[in-house]
Amino acid sequence: MHSSFYRNLEGELENVKDEIIKILSDKSSASRENESLRHYARAYEDLRTENERLKRALETKAAAEPPKSPALSTSSKGSASTDPTGEVDRSSPDGQEFEEDATSSSASGHACR
Repeated sequence: MHSSFYRNLEGELENVKDEIIKILSDKSSASRENESLRHYARAYEDLRTENERLKRALETKAAAEPPKSPALSTSSKGSASTDPTGEVDRSSPDGQEFEEDATSSSASGHACR
């Protein structure tokens, strides 16, 4: 009778020991994970602070510079120009100027390809 009691007690103690080892392992794993999360939280805070600093620097620089107006250039053969509305007058995709297309096709009598 006493020997079966001790065997049951021994089995229970083994279960308790296994449960304690599992708890300690989980605690260790949770501690590593928490340290990793603290690291990422610090990195996030550092990046957020740097972002705010860069935004302020950019705003300060933008306030110090006069606003830029679109440059007006004269249209010459082979170059693009900007009109006052900001739209760019571009050459034809085939590489020929718009005026040349109209005059050369009417002057030569050939259709444009």
